[in-house]
Amino acid sequence: NLISLDEELFEIDIDKFTELIRKAKKAKSKGNSKYAIRYLNDAITLYQSDFLEEDLYNKAISHKRDNLRQQYTGVMFQLAALYETKGALKKAEDLYKKIIASDPFAEPAHQKLMINYANRGKNSEAIQTYLKYENALRDELDTDPDDVTRSVYERLRDINWIGTTFSWLCYHIPDSNLILKLGNRKLACNINQSQPTEAMNIYHRFQKIFILNIGLEPNYKYKKSISD
Repeated sequence: NLISLDEELFEIDIDKFTELIRKAKKAKSKGNSKYAIRYLNDAITLYQSDFLEEDLYNKAISHKRDNLRQQYTGVMFQLAALYETKGALKKAEDLYKKIIASDPFAEPAHQKLMINYANRGKNSEAIQTYLKYENALRDELDTDPDDVTRSVYERLRDINWIGTTFSWLCYHIPDSNLILKLGNRKLACNINQSQPTEAMNIYHRFQKIFILNIGLEPNYKYKKSISD
């Protein structure tokens, strides 16, 4: 009887949970992100634990538990995406970390967390996220991150290296032609990351260095890209 009662109580919560998801979807479709965020947060609060998690051998219960867990993970992804559109990147970060805490091998969550960090200028944290995930995959599953995750990491690693190298060159070798090449690449990275203000600041700094020390202008196509 206790098990039956537990199931009945869970069913009531499940109905509330799925109804909140439905309401969030409807609010989002109408462009009402405020209510969508509220409903998704309520759904996350309601989901206290997995469905009858102590019952490991009943296939029907296991199937239902897995389905609900997937919905719960989906709710966190949806809420994180809404937060990001609102500029609440730290709240989105917390959700991606929550997903990873419940499933350390949730690759999309690692990808999203890396991009979240990068969009806030936290490239080192993004790189560390990748390296930690890569080590866990190799140790536990004897495999590597997929190509998409690795490409995100490699791009962030290159941006980090370019920034560090360029800063060193500007300080130690202000008349080096390498500054021209690295400078243009750094400008391109900032443009691609949708940081036009930072890119323009870099351009003006380069322009002064180039004219005074090299007699060259930075590559005009990057200035045009920024201006556009």
